[in-house]
Amino acid sequence: MSHITKGFEFGEFYLDTVERMLMRNGKPVSITPKSYQLLAFLLENAGTTLEKDTIMEAVWRDSFVEDGNLSFTIRLIRIALDDDAREPRYIETISRRGYRFIAAVTVIETEPLTKEPDDASAELAETGKSELKPRTLSFPVIVFRSVLLLIVIAALLGIWYANERSAQVDAFPQNDRFGWSAISTNGTTSHVLLSPDGKNVIYVNGSGGRQSIWLRQLGSENNVEIIPPSEYRYGGLAFSPDGNFIYFTRFPLSDGPQLDIYRVSIFGGIPKKIVEGTQGWISVSPKGDTISFVRCLYEDSNYCAIWVADSEGNDQRMLTSRPRPIRIIDNAISPDGEKVVFAAGQSNTNSNDFGLVEVDIRTGTERIATEEKFFNIRKVVWLAGQNGYLISASRVPVTNFRIWRIDNSTGDVQPMTDIRENFSSVSVDRSGNAIAATQTKYDFQIRLFDPSKTDIGPKVLADATSMAIANNGTIYFSSGMSGNNEIWTIQPDGTALKQLTSDKADDFRPIVSHNGRTVYFSSNRSGESHVWRINSDGSGLVKITDNESGFPVFASDDGEWVYFHHGRTRSLWRAHVAGIKEEPVIDVRSGRFTISPDGRFAAFPVTDAADRSLNIVELATKKPIRRFALTSDESRVSDLDWDPDGKSLIYILTNSLSGQSVVWRQPVAGGEPEQVRDLGTDEIGESSGLVYAPNGSFFCIIQGRWKHDAVVSLGLDPKP
Repeated sequence: MSHITKGFEFGEFYLDTVERMLMRNGKPVSITPKSYQLLAFLLENAGTTLEKDTIMEAVWRDSFVEDGNLSFTIRLIRIALDDDAREPRYIETISRRGYRFIAAVTVIETEPLTKEPDDASAELAETGKSELKPRTLSFPVIVFRSVLLLIVIAALLGIWYANERSAQVDAFPQNDRFGWSAISTNGTTSHVLLSPDGKNVIYVNGSGGRQSIWLRQLGSENNVEIIPPSEYRYGGLAFSPDGNFIYFTRFPLSDGPQLDIYRVSIFGGIPKKIVEGTQGWISVSPKGDTISFVRCLYEDSNYCAIWVADSEGNDQRMLTSRPRPIRIIDNAISPDGEKVVFAAGQSNTNSNDFGLVEVDIRTGTERIATEEKFFNIRKVVWLAGQNGYLISASRVPVTNFRIWRIDNSTGDVQPMTDIRENFSSVSVDRSGNAIAATQTKYDFQIRLFDPSKTDIGPKVLADATSMAIANNGTIYFSSGMSGNNEIWTIQPDGTALKQLTSDKADDFRPIVSHNGRTVYFSSNRSGESHVWRINSDGSGLVKITDNESGFPVFASDDGEWVYFHHGRTRSLWRAHVAGIKEEPVIDVRSGRFTISPDGRFAAFPVTDAADRSLNIVELATKKPIRRFALTSDESRVSDLDWDPDGKSLIYILTNSLSGQSVVWRQPVAGGEPEQVRDLGTDEIGESSGLVYAPNGSFFCIIQGRWKHDAVVSLGLDPKP
């Protein structure tokens, strides 16, 4: 008699080996075919340490792949199971050996097709006697009765929960999944906002380098253009309480990043400017008589502030401010019109520093809304009844921006969306029955260029956020393709992809020592971004900095020092590789630093209103050596590097109006810069955009774009 395995039960999960799917509490969980195959193999051998070679032979038998594929697939499974590699519930990493499934597993088997009579049955048959025996239920019957029981329990719990919630005013459901419907699929839609009655959505649409404002009627799905396309960039949006007017912020590309506030009818017309010089985040009170907004003077004592004005922009006054480097991101007026909640913090150290604060509009008194902190907060909205907020925020070690619910009375925080989803803006209607949001996707790749073949396009290698090139040509890069940023390597021809680090935190900004044996990188695995090192094979993890946070830019040839871009001051520092000393090198605030191949000079851009230039400083004496003026006021330096021979600076200028990026070469000895390559209008990577190979045979650009699309979820149950 033989049984056939039908599935595995562990915790709240069930792996169905017949339908080849993973279930969690009876609901399907998305999982890749290879992840299913690997998980099934781990479950079949639960409690047993499986060597990497054994797993590779079983799961990738007919393929030639690197160990990185195994760790990558393990990462995907852990995400699906909400497992933590450091404190695992299901999959344990056995250092330098393999993996072991550690949770209790119940094997579900089918009934055998035929049964052989046992001795007792044979004896009964011979004597003609009968005996009552307990009936074994078939698996489908067990499942049916279990589901029926769960339905009854769920119904009883639902009745109890509804009664508990009936006395509460807040109607927004605490669901962890939404049935999203797409408002757009073009990847250029942003700043989506629901009308107070939940019948309309307004959003900013981009096309051909221009932006416009549209209104979508959710009942008919008609789209109406309110503001035609123009060379403006838009910030925040807000509805008037009656839904007949919209407020928006924008700035012309030719004038810089300060945004003005306008008001216009939803039927179109000429917008009226009511406030100048804001950062774009606005809110309108329930009565429509007050607007709040963020204004940043970028002074040491008043870096950013919350302001209020009447509906016509008069009687402007500052409610509260924050010193450098604390930024204020978004703000929202409470349903009773008496308070403003705002997000404030700094993310230079890649730590969880952003929080929510309420300020009384009349008295200016502040109250901390929650003790919980986040890496960054993009949007905050009040919930009906003033019982809480929704925010879109990211939290170290996870880089994606999730939608969170915060209870106003307790400060408790609850994630509402999946860890793999990424949201920027979020809004709800007055009743709490609908939610709209903007989903975002980072779509940037390493593009390899041959400087001798200007007529041939680049070779695309891999998704990446930052990169470095070793002396032997190996490309070290950070990428979120495994769920969060890890350090990887790849060859210039696109082969030998390999993962070096594996942690729930972000590992990024790699650089390589001169001898190629050590990789330095930044990681927030300790709570904020510090410099770490590993051997080039991924072993020997060591933390370098303890007091000062930052991002490595250069390792000295003697192996004694690693230079890093300071996270808070944005100046150049260095740390001894033994972790015994950290000290400033160049006390200049800049967005980029690069050090010459011989380690003698540092170059950096200055792009403030009074000085737009490339500068070279001798490290030993700290004396300025060269200064090259940037002639275009409309362009910014997206990144820069040294030519391998140290005789020129290679840099990218991006035009703020057109988005066009061009690579230039500036001889250190002087003279006019030379255009190297036109890169088009795709965006340059924020962390690291340009690296030249030490042998000069190629250079790499990280380029792509952020994709933004609007989604909406309607008909949410106000009392789940």
